[in-house]
Amino acid sequence: MAENKTREIEEELVLRRFLVDGRLRSVPARQKKKEVVLRFLIQQFEGERIYTESGVNSVLASYHEDFASLRRYLVDANLLQRENGMYWRPTPEERGLIALEER
Repeated sequence: MAENKTREIEEELVLRRFLVDGRLRSVPARQKKKEVVLRFLIQQFEGERIYTESGVNSVLASYHEDFASLRRYLVDANLLQRENGMYWRPTPEERGLIALEER
């Protein structure tokens, strides 16, 4: 339990450092910090909704001007799925299958 609390505090500190007035100051270079920011960003998308690319861009542009890189990072991290120009948050089952297929 203490481990989870420590992780939550560390993630909160990362978000405080990189989010200023609700916008990303910059995209973290370090992978672990970038993952914290990506987990925050993916929570801004509705779970069951399918988005067009422009819809994804619109959500991400409200956090940072380089929405294309953020979109790519989310897809690369398997936090966002893409097919035929449509995007959605994968279910935990889909994320598990993606991880297995990549091995």
